[in-house]
Amino acid sequence: MSEGHFKGRDIVSIDHFTTDEIVWFLDQTQKFKDAKKNNEFGYSKLLKDRVMGYAFFEASTRTRLSFMRAARKQGMDRIGFGKAEGTSLEKDESLHHSIEMLAQYEADVLVIRNKSEGAAQFAADKLDIPVINAGDGRHEHPTQTILDLYSIRETQGRLENLNIAMIGDLKNGRTVHSLIKALRRFPGNKFFLVSPPQLAMPAEYVHSEGHPGSLEDIAICYTPEEALEQADIGYVTRVQKERIADDKERRAVLGAIQVKQSSLRNVRPNLKLLHPLPIDAENPEIEKTLYRTHPQHIYFFKQAGNGLYSREVELCAVVGAIGEDFEGEGYRHPERSDKNVMIPLPIREKIGDEKERKFVYSIDNGVVIDHVPPGQVIRIYRELKLENAGGEVIFADNLRTGRQGMERKGLIKLVNHQLSPEEFKTLAILCPEATVSIINGGKVAEKYNVQLPDKVDGLLECQNDSCISRNPREDAPAVFYTASRNPAILSCHYCDTRHSLERGNIKIILK
Repeated sequence: MSEGHFKGRDIVSIDHFTTDEIVWFLDQTQKFKDAKKNNEFGYSKLLKDRVMGYAFFEASTRTRLSFMRAARKQGMDRIGFGKAEGTSLEKDESLHHSIEMLAQYEADVLVIRNKSEGAAQFAADKLDIPVINAGDGRHEHPTQTILDLYSIRETQGRLENLNIAMIGDLKNGRTVHSLIKALRRFPGNKFFLVSPPQLAMPAEYVHSEGHPGSLEDIAICYTPEEALEQADIGYVTRVQKERIADDKERRAVLGAIQVKQSSLRNVRPNLKLLHPLPIDAENPEIEKTLYRTHPQHIYFFKQAGNGLYSREVELCAVVGAIGEDFEGEGYRHPERSDKNVMIPLPIREKIGDEKERKFVYSIDNGVVIDHVPPGQVIRIYRELKLENAGGEVIFADNLRTGRQGMERKGLIKLVNHQLSPEEFKTLAILCPEATVSIINGGKVAEKYNVQLPDKVDGLLECQNDSCISRNPREDAPAVFYTASRNPAILSCHYCDTRHSLERGNIKIILK
């Protein structure tokens, strides 16, 4: 077997693939589909005697069956489970141990679905075989995105300059999260979002740093009619009842958004309705009569069928049977350092007048934290647990300052105390504009601006209750990546949830 470009790669997030790589997957899907239509056998049995492990901790019809069929077509043996019942999970076995055993039983690749967000990344971190994310809670569903992109290109002939209406549960629907990130890679696309207010698209997907597009490519619509009359693609999702804990809220949103006869009155002839399926039969988000009256716009059954071919490609690619023909830009995982970024500042001989100088620096040894934003002094005192500092702590707030853009400031002086790396990182999160002066012998020996490193390990707790890092049964230590330094915005390694002071979801676990 040749070793292709994708051999050993995980398919955990659509963000882990370049646009060139995504397009390659679509082109290969076309080849596999054409081979079936033309009875060409050169695209089958490429993985003979290989083993696909599968662990579906949540219910699945299309994703699981298409992977099973794709594996069989490629000659793979299959080992795993399609539901948690009847496995050692009922004996309180951890996720890690369950998937580790599949790897030990000679699985060459693992396909996993789990309700915990970030579970697929957790599995990829733990195992030495490729992991394919078949859906992790409300987070992502990258293999669905590949078949969705293929279906869009198949029906519209392109992936750019499209109007895409996204209708339904945009908060909990993981398929739209992956899809909007992928479609923003292609120029000229516009998105028309329709949902009940409490099920709106999360902010990190409306405006995602690192991708083309901005708030200008998003329009919020109030009815399916308003969105669909402008759309080339209508992507409809059901209300994710299983992810809404509150009964009253669940009842309020069921059936609140529906594509019906009147929704298609003024649509474009090329409009295709896509849906990741299933459709809620009791509270249908797409009216049943449309199958009869508007069959030219219904495409979600063929869309689901495309998943068979795209998943054949994915299995073959990560096991290494195909991919040697890939040409283009490949994805590289960013190298992230967890070392503090200390920016030295010049030490001036004279700082303000003598009265100010004595007030700010009048300690023999220790640390002075200056230019703290007003109102943050008490929080820093608490977060750094300065009551246990072992020396005198002097602080003041609402002082006048001559710094441009900051009329008032706070100040903290720590006598006979040095800051740990974790304390420096905490400062960089809470007040990225602060300066830190090291005092020795009554003089300023060193002075710094403190910045967050690229990676913050073990300092924060993810505030997404559904994140795998919050599961006490698993060893999933909290890891965050710095998305922005000023203001500080940190993204969870597992579930990608953004954390910041503005969002009010920063929880520091400094020991």
